[in-house]
Parts: sequence; structure tokens; C-alpha cells
Amino acid sequence: MDIPTGFENARLAIPAENGPEKVTLLWIRAGLMGEAELGQGPPPISSGFREAILDLPLHWPSDASVAMLHDQITSAVSAAVELCQSTVIVGGHSFGATLALYALAHVPGIAGAIAHSGCYNRTHTPNGFHFEKRSYWDAPDLYQAFSALHFADRLKCPVLIVHGLADVNPSTPPQEAIELYRAIVAAGGHSRLILFPYEGHSFRFRETHEALARGHGDWLRKAGF
Repeated sequence: MDIPTGFENARLAIPAENGPEKVTLLWIRAGLMGEAELGQGPPPISSGFREAILDLPLHWPSDASVAMLHDQITSAVSAAVELCQSTVIVGGHSFGATLALYALAHVPGIAGAIAHSGCYNRTHTPNGFHFEKRSYWDAPDLYQAFSALHFADRLKCPVLIVHGLADVNPSTPPQEAIELYRAIVAAGGHSRLILFPYEGHSFRFRETHEALARGHGDWLRKAGF
């Protein structure tokens, strides 16, 4: 189903039968307007809970402002949360992890977040990131807005952080996950950190997928969902 963002429709896919409806894992996949393919999606093995996918095409021009991007993200996620009609946990991989944490900090009604293989401090990538081509010095407010480390004190709901210890993506070394975990806990929040040896930016091994599904399910149950 289409979700108006004010620029171009996002799409929400909710399988008719896909686990208990008490909780929905809402996976965010981001792309640029007009792209045929969006970002990486949910884990390949279900965690036993209902899963939905929010495909979110962003209007991100060369002069994009925080307010412009904020409105697109929060309006689409807010509408998706309402349509899920259940307790919603947002999640994402890589830049999708950033968007999931941003949504948790800014969209009312979200109960937690799952972040895979993300970059959580954009000052570590000062020459651009994802859709942003300006340097940190040209758009410092935007870099800070999309650094989860800068708003870790607003992540009051449970957060599950997952990362591969062999992630060689220069923007997403495993230290990013460790620093975010420490920041959330230091700010009084609740977080769990899962690190997979030998795994890179994308999780490749069947054993990892199985452990990931168990990790998601165990975390959700222990968090009271």
C-alpha cells in the first residue's frame, strides 16, 4: 500500500500471515526517489514475529536540510506504524539502521529498534555518506542529525545492536556498534549487543542467520514483547 510522504509515495508491505500480530517488526529500506532498487531489507530468516517492510524513497537533493529529511522520514514511519495496528519495533541494515534509530528517537508509538551493521557517528565519515555528498564542514547539522551517537539519550526504548566483527566497510567498523551500545547504556537506556565473528557487513553464513533469528526472538521476548 502507498504511504504519502509529501514528495513521493513510500510503500508498506505487510504479509497476510507472518507470525503473531501482537508485534510487528517494521524493516526500513531506503533509496533515492526514482531508483529501481532500494536498500537492503530484513534478515533472510524470520524471527517468528510478524514482519513488514517499509520501502522509503527519499528526496535528498544537494541542498537537503535536516527539516526536509525529517519530515519525509517521520511522516512515512508514523503512517506505517498506524497501519501496522500492533506494537511496532523498527529495524534496518546499514543506512536503514540509522533510519530505524532516527525513527525511534522522533516518532511516537515505537516500542524499540533493531540495528544491523550501521554507522552511528557520521563525523567518522566527514567526506560524505550514503546520499549526502557534502562534507561535514558544509553541513554539520545534517551529519549530527544522522549520527545515532548524538541522540543516544533519546533512545529510551530497548535497542538491539547487531554487527559482524569482520565488517571491512570503512564506514561501518564494529567499533561503531560498541560505541553506540556504550552510549545508550551510559544515557540510561536499555540495549543488547550481538557481535558475530567472521561476519562482514552483510551476514552470509547459514549459522549466523539461524543465530540471528534466535537472537531477535529471544531479545523481543526478554524485552516483554
